[in-house]
Amino acid sequence: MPGAAASKRRGTGRSPARGGRLRARWGRVGVVILVLVAAGLYYGPLKDFFTRQDQYRDETVALAELKAENRDLERQIETMKGRSWIEREARAQFQLVPKGAQAFVITGLPGADEAPEPKLKKPLEQSFTWVDRLRDLWDTLLR
Repeated sequence: MPGAAASKRRGTGRSPARGGRLRARWGRVGVVILVLVAAGLYYGPLKDFFTRQDQYRDETVALAELKAENRDLERQIETMKGRSWIEREARAQFQLVPKGAQAFVITGLPGADEAPEPKLKKPLEQSFTWVDRLRDLWDTLLR
């Protein structure tokens, strides 16, 4: 009977343990392949979803900024509708004066191009050190 047991094992050419491991490996490989295919199918839509989500956030921020700018422009329009703004702009831009008022022109004043440059007491030769800054602070506090 020992020969019968040996012939049963040799009859298939493979041992049951070895065939079982091979089948289990193919099963695991199949599951891994299915998971990878499913992940590949989800990757594109998820990427598009996150891209759209970022675009939505950016557009929401831009919309909020535009709404704030629109409110400012609406306020500016309301102020421009007033008579006082029209009179002020007429005086500033066109040198118009109200009826019955007398306008004077003063000549010899320096214009914007001829504004005098501010004079420094002495030119700075180098930047201040910490000691100079502390000495200046001390002198300022005691005087």
